[in-house]
Amino acid sequence: MTVCVAAIFANSGIVGASDRMLTAGDVQFEPSVPKIRFWTTSIGSLIAGDANLQSEIEAEVMSGTADLIQQSTSWVKVKDVALLYKRELDKALRGLAEHRILTPYGLTLDGFMARQTEFSSDFVRDIGTELLNFEGPLVQTIIAGCDDNGPHIFTVDNDSFQCHDSVGFAAIGAGQAHANSQMMAFNHTFRHSLADTLKAVFFSKKRAEIAPGVGPNTDMMVVIGTGGLSMIADNVQAELEKRYAEEKRRQAKVANSTREKIGKFVQGILDKPTTSEQSQLPAPAPEPDTPAPHKDGEV
Repeated sequence: MTVCVAAIFANSGIVGASDRMLTAGDVQFEPSVPKIRFWTTSIGSLIAGDANLQSEIEAEVMSGTADLIQQSTSWVKVKDVALLYKRELDKALRGLAEHRILTPYGLTLDGFMARQTEFSSDFVRDIGTELLNFEGPLVQTIIAGCDDNGPHIFTVDNDSFQCHDSVGFAAIGAGQAHANSQMMAFNHTFRHSLADTLKAVFFSKKRAEIAPGVGPNTDMMVVIGTGGLSMIADNVQAELEKRYAEEKRRQAKVANSTREKIGKFVQGILDKPTTSEQSQLPAPAPEPDTPAPHKDGEV
């Protein structure tokens, strides 16, 4: 239960924002720790979903990213970190499925696959169906940053791996639909300036707070080219908060004015005489009779 938003600006960098709401099993709380992770000096991520599973995945991704840095002769590709994240997520979900479905039978996933001929067809079919239909805790992650090919945004979750470069932005979490609709309302593209993107991302996060489970605190990151990953300073966020408050006041004023005008219009309709009232009004005076035409010789 959360919201995270990231967007490309000027086809050269990334702006990201998230709340601080964390979910761990049945517990939901808002600690003081940001949900933004740095993998290299050019690649970061924003996390949503089950915090316990995210922690397990992140430990493996950190180790894998260190290997990528050692092996690379240039900047680590954003896609490679995103793929690493997806592999570790799938691995963790397989481990959960194995523990919950196969461990009670004293089996591992590899052992089950190797020994299928020893089991009845019904047992193999039932276990296979349970494994296919297993749903682990939901994990969603935005992985965004810059490499030698420019800025990139990927999203990873239990079922998908997507690139959002052509759209220029992405959102995850319970407030995803609200944030996406606001980014579309801003007509955001990857060509927008840093200033416009800061406003769009921050305002979209704030407006997504209407969704249940989205926290009011906000953390933001920015990636300005390769090697330019950092958290956005408090004074910048304070200015964004101020402008957002001004925008809300203006919108409230316009909304009140519009409501008053519509109220007057509707009241004007209600004040008009009804059909029954109109029937009681005096009937209009009859028009003078028009003489009927007569034939020649008639008086």
